[in-house]
Amino acid sequence: ALTKSNYQNEASGIMVAPGQYSAQLFKQIEGLYSPISEQIAFSINPLMDGALEASSPDSVAAYWQALHDFRSKIYSLNDDVDVLKQKVEIMLTAYERAHSLDSSLKSKLMKLRDRVMIVENQMNGSDVRSEVGAQNEYPTIWTYLWSASGASRSSYGPTKTHLSSFQIARQLYTKLEQDYKDLNSSLEPLEDLMNQIEAPTIKK
Repeated sequence: ALTKSNYQNEASGIMVAPGQYSAQLFKQIEGLYSPISEQIAFSINPLMDGALEASSPDSVAAYWQALHDFRSKIYSLNDDVDVLKQKVEIMLTAYERAHSLDSSLKSKLMKLRDRVMIVENQMNGSDVRSEVGAQNEYPTIWTYLWSASGASRSSYGPTKTHLSSFQIARQLYTKLEQDYKDLNSSLEPLEDLMNQIEAPTIKK
């Protein structure tokens, strides 16, 4: 997922399975692509046979692709949680500048901020613990993704450990995604209450 923090990074991708591929050069003028070469076919072949019994190239490439797609989903969810956290912080500031007070609304906003921070810590670990050089109390989804990604540097295919780590990461993602959806859905009723106390308008 492209964001303001990564859109200038170099493009990168995953390795492909052995097989037949093709390439062709194009030029782009005012958004229009025109071919400037013939299409060239080429083959990707394994450099050598491994000493260990490996998974089929297609199954290995499929695992790499699944891992690549899953990593994009985590980055996207991480950005969504960050945006939600910013929204709650802005709403708390707007509450302080409202024409009237509502202690119940303030309490709900504070609790929502705490819940968002819990989800953020579960996803990325504690910034405070990392500042003092201490390890996070529990492995994060990134920990399991890193373990599962070891297979992308090997042509033998994912091991049982890689597959197990990938499964745990997906289970954590399902929970974190549901937690985010629950928190995000609870924001709209609070926005209506903010209007009732005439809080400053928040620019979308």
